[in-house]
Amino acid sequence: MLVLFGSSALTATKRDILLSQIQKCCPDICSVDADFVHLVSCRSDAHERELNHLTSRPRTILDRLLNYGDNIRLSATQEAIQNGHNVVYVLPRAGSISPWSSKATDIAAICDLSEHVERLERGIIFVFETSSGRDIRQEDLDTFTHLLHDRMTQVAELTLPDASTIFEHKSVSPLRTVDLQSSDPSGKTARQRLTEANKELGLALSPDEIEYLIDAFVSGTSPLRRNPTDAELFMFAQVNSEHCRHKIFNASWNIDGQKQDTSLFHMIRNTEKLNGTGTISAYSDNAAVFEGHPAPRFGRTCRSS
Repeated sequence: MLVLFGSSALTATKRDILLSQIQKCCPDICSVDADFVHLVSCRSDAHERELNHLTSRPRTILDRLLNYGDNIRLSATQEAIQNGHNVVYVLPRAGSISPWSSKATDIAAICDLSEHVERLERGIIFVFETSSGRDIRQEDLDTFTHLLHDRMTQVAELTLPDASTIFEHKSVSPLRTVDLQSSDPSGKTARQRLTEANKELGLALSPDEIEYLIDAFVSGTSPLRRNPTDAELFMFAQVNSEHCRHKIFNASWNIDGQKQDTSLFHMIRNTEKLNGTGTISAYSDNAAVFEGHPAPRFGRTCRSS
């Protein structure tokens, strides 16, 4: 794995804001800087040696690809990176591939690096200075790590993980089923087994959703009479994501026992339907287009002599 340091990840203004927030948690920290760090997984040792050669054609191409952004750094940054003191690495979680990695790896392949580069990944290296001159410890980092990274998708480490961890390749998990059909020797009902699977798989299904699935697979008027797979349960759970609650907003519903003609989502759209003045397009691909107004436009006219 090649480790190539890039430009500054924070502007001077954002760096000052971050420092102010960190000092509320750890007053001993008096300076912070953040640079991008690029991690290159090479296809072979020979290709890694070629990319290590600063004047080789593949390395020249790679350097040009990774030369972007500002270059505002503190004077102590490079020295701190080399000796490893007061350095925090923020990287994607092990086994995950960041959106930046997907796009950057594709671009590298288009730029004739497909034989050398298996995957590119990017992280941020934070470099700190303390007023007391001591090294920051894990207990210090724990007080302000939430300011440095997204805990859902990234990790913050005091040392750079090895390549096997960063570029970990996991085998595809086999499809599994949740047994709701056979009798359980312990006496658990299908509902109890699905409730346990809900907790084990982290589906966050509500009680009425569990009841719906039991009816659909086991005890409804026309049940499927088979066991659901974990993929089916995950898909069912994700339909009710924060982004699109389709099974709620597009469901039929009653008010005081009277069935309504339109769903909640149709009622939301009804405002535009009744008064769509100035609307060119609405509720299409999560976007809308409205009519503008006449406005002057600056231009240059070329006249021939």
